[in-house]
Amino acid sequence: MLFLRTLALTGLTALTTLTTTTLAAPTTTPNTPAALISKRAHYQPSTDDDYCGEANPQYTYGSNTPLAADCKSLYEANAGPGYWSVSAAETRSLDSSADRWTRLAAQGSCAFEVRLSRENDGEGKAGLVEYRFGTNDVAFYIKSHAGSGAARDGRVGVSSGVWCRREKGEAQVRVDWRVVKT
Repeated sequence: MLFLRTLALTGLTALTTLTTTTLAAPTTTPNTPAALISKRAHYQPSTDDDYCGEANPQYTYGSNTPLAADCKSLYEANAGPGYWSVSAAETRSLDSSADRWTRLAAQGSCAFEVRLSRENDGEGKAGLVEYRFGTNDVAFYIKSHAGSGAARDGRVGVSSGVWCRREKGEAQVRVDWRVVKT
């Protein structure tokens, strides 16, 4: 009986490791315990990887912005196809912080982060709902707006708000995204 329990625990550990490795978003250190603990969005493989609409990008430049080459590496390392699900509980846990950003992926100096926009609630609150952000969305926004074509002196930061759909039949929500220096 002890052997079966040990085997079951070992199998569960192996399955957990396999699942974590398979589902992890691209990061600079995807298999380290610190990277797994700090990950706040759940990655789900899926053929559905396009959840968000058109962006109206706002650019920033300078030493506090990521290298465009690192951003290119980030979109080339796309986990796709799939999406990240950010829970209402995650939004609630971040609501008291000043920025409320959830990092989906990072490579070198470049990170892609999202947050539920305060526009979702007339009182200026986050409107606590689960939302999804697709791997295609991440790759498209980085490739289109944070590539070397948009860079100055090899660096670029960018942010925008976009409308993103949720589960089938649920209303869209406004989500802010940004490409920032890690």
